[in-house]
Amino acid sequence: MSNPSSILQCHTEPIHILGKIQDRGFLIGIEKDKEQITHVSENVDSLLSINANDIIGRHCKILDKLIIGPGFLFSRYAASLSKGDESLPNHYPVITCNDISYYLIHSFSSNYILFETEPVLQDDDVSDKIFEIVDTVIGQNVIADIMDAAVSEIKRITGFERVMVYQFHTDGSGQVVAEAIDGDLEPFMGLRYPETDIPRQARELYKKIIISAWCTKPGSNAAYHFVYPAPLDLTYSVLRAVSPTHIEYLKNMGVTSSYSVSIMDDNALWGLVSCHHSTPKIIDYKVRQATLLIAKVMMSRISEKLKDLSKQAERKYTVNYSRLQELIIQEHNFKSSLSKGLQHFLQTTSATGFAMMFDGQLYSHGLVPERDQILSIIGWYKAKRTYGLHYTQQFSKEDERAAEYYKKASGILIAPLNIEEGYLVWFKKENRYVVQWAGNPHDKDTQPVKGNKQLQQYIPRKSFAVWRENITQQSESWSNEEISSAQRVTGLIESSFAKERKQISEYNSKLNRIKGPGIFQLYGFS
Repeated sequence: MSNPSSILQCHTEPIHILGKIQDRGFLIGIEKDKEQITHVSENVDSLLSINANDIIGRHCKILDKLIIGPGFLFSRYAASLSKGDESLPNHYPVITCNDISYYLIHSFSSNYILFETEPVLQDDDVSDKIFEIVDTVIGQNVIADIMDAAVSEIKRITGFERVMVYQFHTDGSGQVVAEAIDGDLEPFMGLRYPETDIPRQARELYKKIIISAWCTKPGSNAAYHFVYPAPLDLTYSVLRAVSPTHIEYLKNMGVTSSYSVSIMDDNALWGLVSCHHSTPKIIDYKVRQATLLIAKVMMSRISEKLKDLSKQAERKYTVNYSRLQELIIQEHNFKSSLSKGLQHFLQTTSATGFAMMFDGQLYSHGLVPERDQILSIIGWYKAKRTYGLHYTQQFSKEDERAAEYYKKASGILIAPLNIEEGYLVWFKKENRYVVQWAGNPHDKDTQPVKGNKQLQQYIPRKSFAVWRENITQQSESWSNEEISSAQRVTGLIESSFAKERKQISEYNSKLNRIKGPGIFQLYGFS
């Protein structure tokens, strides 16, 4: 077995500086300040009928007669972008080179403006259909239906054989949560893919360049053209070459063309709309822009529904918080109110059990471990010497003793009280289920790196046969609403106790003056 440190991780591959672009267009780089041509792709001579060496180092005016369009002058357009004209960022003019129509697309890389071309592939404007499509997606009221409508519409306007919504999990893995496919294809719906399939640096790139398209021609080994001089950061390039590792991975899936749209939730990468085709296929740039709009509308609608669900959970937890609050106010004995309110403590989250350590006494309600085991959990937390609330859905990974009671308490949420050595502990029982992976996620083949036999690199896997994994000793996750509710309850207990203690102290002071028995003793506090 290879030493992990000797394996070239796929997440270290510098995919943004591969120095190559795809062959459906060409690239020209302009230095912003001098408006001088500094970079070109090697295919510029065949598409512009001019040698790359004849234009590198020249002012961009040399392109005015080569890249033309109605009312369009390349040097004037470049100058406007150099000066930061804010009216241009989303304006991609249609230009002509050697009698072929292209979209002229620009992006920025450090002190350079990158101009890239893509052929205009269709005459009809997809914008005529976009309002109808958006209305269809917006009209859905269930998250699954929203995603199904989006993938169906994207498949309709792009013609890809398979269109999926791929959602990322917190561990970096992803899952197909919606799918529209041609009838003869095997469904991928519900399948999970390991983090290494879309490694960390690829996910970071997806945050920056929202649309990514790739296509290879059958029998062609020259699908890419080099950009000179290298290196050049092509992060925002629409023609940027795809990682050879990723290409091999797709080919192993039988995919010749792929296209993806990043699904962003605020600034976080929520998932991808991923499109696959078994034969070479490139879709028009404006169609890709339309799919981006559909993905944004889909995510906006999903966010609305998630907020609705969050508010419902908050209301449910708040009802029990209020009941607990009322009980504490109504009861004359603070300890009594706590013991009587155990059910409300439990229901301030979706936990299956609850325990509280207060003033040397342990109270519990619902499905909980044995007394000694609860005390062991509290001891484990104290030994960590950390502060504040701690939660996990797989406690047996943090404390091996939890394997004795995982059925009752796979998940714990523990909140220390800054009074009376107190602790609040919520428990969630085991939630056993089966994950269906697209291939065994633990199989990672490697081969020696050329020129360095000591270094290994991963080989993209060839098998995507369903591999089932039983998930045990793990609870349902703790939601943000549950965590916030637990924090509120903790604050309620601490403030209520402080208020009660202050009142008792005042009562005792008065009684001490008449030398009567102390309220502390009457209420059982020392």
